[in-house]
Amino acid sequence: MYQDPYGNWVDNTEKPYMIQEEDRNQKNHMALASMVLGILSIVTACCFFPGLILGGLAVLFGALSKVEEQLRGQAIAGIITGIIGITLGAASFVMWIALAV
Repeated sequence: MYQDPYGNWVDNTEKPYMIQEEDRNQKNHMALASMVLGILSIVTACCFFPGLILGGLAVLFGALSKVEEQLRGQAIAGIITGIIGITLGAASFVMWIALAV
């Protein structure tokens, strides 16, 4: 037993704080997928269609990963790499068109 700051004695055998720790430590799979797709969009940007599609999916998954909370870590990395992949894919498409003419 311990005493909380308000002077009440609390029985800590039930461990209600464990639920909060489990919620905090859960992995966000959408953010991880966003980051992986963003990296793949940069790698495949030379073939403009995969770069554009994977980059768009990375931005979408990154935005949907934290709807009710603030964006953190992997979600932000996924959005940024997705935007870079979209930009490189579009630049690759423009370069392909320019060299074809």
